[in-house]
Amino acid sequence: MSEHPFGQRPVPVAAPARPAAIIALVRRGQAPRADGTFELFVVRRARELKMFGGFVALLGGGLDAADGDVRAPEALVRCAARELFEEAGVLAVTRPAQVSAALRDAARATLCQRGADAAGFQRFLETHGLAVDGARFRPAGRWVTPRFVPTRFDAHIFVVEATLEDEPRVWPGELSSGEWIDPAVLVAQWEKGDVLLHPPQSHLASTLASWNESGAHSFSWDELCRGIATGGHRDAEQVATRIDFQRGIITFPVITPTLPPAEHTNVYVVGTGEFIVIDPGSPYEDEQARLHVLLDELCAEGQKPRGVVLTHHHEDHTGGAVAAARHLGVPIFGHARTLDRLAGGPEVARQIIDDGAELDLAGPLPIKLRAVFTPGHARGHLAFHDERSGALICGDMVSTLSTIIIDPPEGDLGQYLGALERLKQLAPRTLYPAHGLPTQHAAEKLDEYLAHRRARAEALAAALYRGARDLADLVAEVYADVPPLVHPLAARSALASLEWLASQSRVRAVGPAQDSTSRWALI
Repeated sequence: MSEHPFGQRPVPVAAPARPAAIIALVRRGQAPRADGTFELFVVRRARELKMFGGFVALLGGGLDAADGDVRAPEALVRCAARELFEEAGVLAVTRPAQVSAALRDAARATLCQRGADAAGFQRFLETHGLAVDGARFRPAGRWVTPRFVPTRFDAHIFVVEATLEDEPRVWPGELSSGEWIDPAVLVAQWEKGDVLLHPPQSHLASTLASWNESGAHSFSWDELCRGIATGGHRDAEQVATRIDFQRGIITFPVITPTLPPAEHTNVYVVGTGEFIVIDPGSPYEDEQARLHVLLDELCAEGQKPRGVVLTHHHEDHTGGAVAAARHLGVPIFGHARTLDRLAGGPEVARQIIDDGAELDLAGPLPIKLRAVFTPGHARGHLAFHDERSGALICGDMVSTLSTIIIDPPEGDLGQYLGALERLKQLAPRTLYPAHGLPTQHAAEKLDEYLAHRRARAEALAAALYRGARDLADLVAEVYADVPPLVHPLAARSALASLEWLASQSRVRAVGPAQDSTSRWALI
């Protein structure tokens, strides 16, 4: 039961893109480098943040009413100056020396308090006779967050050169750390999957790295900022169109008839020369056409398609598989229990892959994916692990949006728990789920899922100490934290938990185990 229960097409409502400023704080010629090349100041987002926790990022944040009207260019500059001060303690104003370090820290501490009034920055400037030094903020284009992301920004990029007096310091909170880094080193880390970057950051770091390599000591700021403002993969509205949090793995969400709260399934296009397309799940022609545009762009760039690869048979993962395979003229790869339930004509070749199968993708950055048999959610479920980078494309084993439904008889909780344990043994670094954003906290997320499933099962067993109970009655009690509208779905996972407990001789069904109205009792 991973398809939308009403068979409807979701109608995602894109959140409005909030105006924002991103600050590329750079420095040149600092020890131990004295060759005039750039270093870039980057920060790491706190692990516990719900969105993009642990990601490496640049300084910046959303425009506040206190910054002024977005239609006024100086408002975004004020926003950038405020965020630069709040997040790094860098005060880009006229006559900064007339404010002591103690006064700066006190003002910054006030601004960093939860719920603080952003107007406090302007009051601080006025109290000490300061003004934002707008000449230090060089505009370098903008990027708009893709429409599928819950929180979106229309982010204007500003390049700011640090002076010798600027000493950026990150205070723990939403950010956990900050450092100066050679852009080429950051790009290398992104390519290896050591860090995850948003498209604006990877594009900016790549631009600076190229500039350094070509000779950053002779340049004009206008030329550099034009290089940052152009290029990258953006549409006419400056919305990012290729989301590659690490090199070689493009995340491309498509609308599918999936279960709420999800509205999309992530298609993963993997490879830097040869490439595969994992889970093109949309049955809708317009969504298929959007994906095919990306695939055509890759082919036009000289990349070569190898195949369409499926994690399992559910429609929100396979709805566009035959169309994508036909479009590219490639076979479909999947487990036997997936391919035997895949619709489509014989003109598309199908190739069975099983546990341990390797998909070698040649290219500037070679990638080898190993198939991992992970039944439990679906009998033919496969995940795909890249040992080099630690990336794990995990299908419906994990979601970063909600839980995963285990729906008997296809779903088997014992197999599912065993598969999660097996994935843990791989020690992956980054999970790429079918639904939701990736996370670099792979071990924690897998542990969370194991603990959650076991806790639900134990809660069901505990509820039976008061005597035999109907499944619906058990769900109402044990899943009281879930909206009643979702209880029919929760009942499927509850049934899987009870069947798992029955396999351990702890409970028994008083009536057909497949009957959602059946009663259960302790043994």
